Amino acid sequence: MSNPVWPLQRGAATLLLMLLVGAAAMSSALGVMSKVRSNQAQSLAFQGVTQSQGEAWRGAELVRRYLLTSLEVGEYAEMVGLLAQSADGPLDFQFSGQPNLSAQVIAYDSALRRATVDLTARTGAGTAATSTSTLRLVYQLSEQSPLSGGLLAHKLSFNGDLNVNSNIVFENQTEQGMTLFVKDFVGINTLDIKGFHKLEVGTDFATHSDLTLEGVREIHANGDVQVKHRFNSKGGDSLTLRALGSICDNRGYLNGGDMLANDTIYSKRSDDTLGLVQAQGDGGTSLVSYPNQGQLCSNSHLIELASPADQVLAPDCSNVALNGGSACSASSALTPVKPVHGEEGFDAYAFRELANYAIYRQDGKTWVDVQDVSGIADGLYTLDGGTLNGEAGSATLCSRSCFDSEGNTFVIKDAENFNFNRGVVWVEGNLNFMGNGDYYATWLATGNIFVDGNHTFYSPNFIGQDGNGHRHDKDITGLEGKVPGLCTTVNGSYPSNFCLGEGFDYQVGGGLGNFALLAGSYDDQGNAVGGDITFKSNINAYGSLIAGNRVEFDSNINIWGIVSAQSNRNNNQHYMNSNINIIVDEDAVTVVEGSGDGEGHASVVLLWSRYL
Repeated sequence: MSNPVWPLQRGAATLLLMLLVGAAAMSSALGVMSKVRSNQAQSLAFQGVTQSQGEAWRGAELVRRYLLTSLEVGEYAEMVGLLAQSADGPLDFQFSGQPNLSAQVIAYDSALRRATVDLTARTGAGTAATSTSTLRLVYQLSEQSPLSGGLLAHKLSFNGDLNVNSNIVFENQTEQGMTLFVKDFVGINTLDIKGFHKLEVGTDFATHSDLTLEGVREIHANGDVQVKHRFNSKGGDSLTLRALGSICDNRGYLNGGDMLANDTIYSKRSDDTLGLVQAQGDGGTSLVSYPNQGQLCSNSHLIELASPADQVLAPDCSNVALNGGSACSASSALTPVKPVHGEEGFDAYAFRELANYAIYRQDGKTWVDVQDVSGIADGLYTLDGGTLNGEAGSATLCSRSCFDSEGNTFVIKDAENFNFNRGVVWVEGNLNFMGNGDYYATWLATGNIFVDGNHTFYSPNFIGQDGNGHRHDKDITGLEGKVPGLCTTVNGSYPSNFCLGEGFDYQVGGGLGNFALLAGSYDDQGNAVGGDITFKSNINAYGSLIAGNRVEFDSNINIWGIVSAQSNRNNNQHYMNSNINIIVDEDAVTVVEGSGDGEGHASVVLLWSRYL
């Protein structure tokens, strides 16, 4: 048996010495050649490398398998602790029974969970065929699948400014307490928010026209809240309005009639004095000013309550002007407002090994790494038009040419009826959809995604096994009988990891099939790359979206799922123009229990490598 070990290992990690068998690692070494990120050794034929190079790649796979095994047996914390010791100097990585291999962990990035390893292989010692090869390897570690733990399970999330024009609807149709999060400023002309229990804003929140909230129970802003027109609360739920800045009404008012009863407004101290703060309720409304933190502001310092039963809570009632017979109650036992946070850090490279088709360009060719596809053998292929060519033979990816080449951008033009295979599709670079088309896949791009024309995207979990207008045994309104299932054979193939004969695995990749489009990544220096998702017009997406950077939606856009725009590359403006509907239903946020193991396990991916 042969396997890598670190000195001074303790606990269950030492059991790993018995888990890696040399023969198994040798048989897997051929596979690692097709798992490395582009512009490296992917297109090299194994027989074309020197003996030491082949030995080095075998060592690279040994390291990956060792890391993976340690994570799978629950030794994640111990393994990370060992890797972190590289900050004090290179950490020797010893190979038991492998005298030709040596390695050092030279760095570990705890934020990105990436380990950098220098590995050296020596062959033919003492002969004329002596050869030495050294690789620098960067591994991505994940304790679970990248989507495990409920990523985006309860939020629409926009890191950066959200600018909303007109006829925009965010609707939550689930029974869960959903949150709409915006990291920075929110500027609204007309927006309807239905069914979201909480609206969180990272800096300022301003309404320029009507804002209608139905079922919203809390608005929380890290900055100021300014109501410049009608602020309507519907649905019978009490509304809590919290701000780390000021809450000011600039000639507008909080309006809900009887529905606003028992609402609460919190404010941190601010010197701004803009307009009249009005709460029109049916009694029980509270306006709360924190001790040493806040005041509610108006240019007349007048707070108007509709009912004598309403009240103001403040540490010093002498500074509170009331009318209507309302009362001010002195109180110092008030809980401070806490900041709110959103998601960030999406990296498409962490999902590469979950893809049925991983596509990249190198040396003037388009390469496709295929796995878990019925009718196509796992392996590395070149793409010629719509045909895959590899050592295992030929297969069809599209019924005609799949992409037009424009630098590092993959362009699909007029894709209607061109029958792209189904499953999870990962591309290195940008991805553009032009013209018209229907797609039945999860699409991931390490760069940007741009969509222009009449396009409809169906995520795998949305349509399920048989389609026909159903997903998770529920009807898709208006699509009954019109949508084929993911397991329908196209070009002689279907994704076998989703399609399990008599069942369907909704848990592949921890719920990756819930997503329609995902964009963005990080380079080997930890810098964010790409991440923009742009929709021009007439686009339907039946599945969730993640933009590592920003979103821009023009008009006539319908999205059934979660949207996350993370601003990882820079602090961005997110725009929604007109006629935008984002509807979250139960199936967009829940991984349905199904057959199969769901692949919700740990992963170790070799992201980058180069010869030293």
